[in-house]
Amino acid sequence: MKTPSSKNHTTSKIVAKSILRLFFVLFVMLLAFYVTQDASKLSRISLYFANKWFLLFPISLFILFVGLLIKVLKNKYVRTEYNWLMSLNGGFLIVYLLLLFARIYPLVFG
Repeated sequence: MKTPSSKNHTTSKIVAKSILRLFFVLFVMLLAFYVTQDASKLSRISLYFANKWFLLFPISLFILFVGLLIKVLKNKYVRTEYNWLMSLNGGFLIVYLLLLFARIYPLVFG
């Protein structure tokens, strides 16, 4: 197996750690928002998905993120390819969570 260059390895470690921290901060903020809201406001939320396959992407994205997270933390950020895969997957997951929150936020406070 080819050993990664030190600059690419350092960059992938920094990006992977920052994506991981950003994801957990965002996840905790969304969880805190859910816990602190009044139940009557949250019961008004009605999201309709025309196709049930629409839920396959976020569920598989989250499962892949957790799997890659386990691999990256098990190897302690040594494998550059796992770092980049987790960073890419985490970036997509963060964007998805932000878009979902942007859709739910007006329903709660609108």
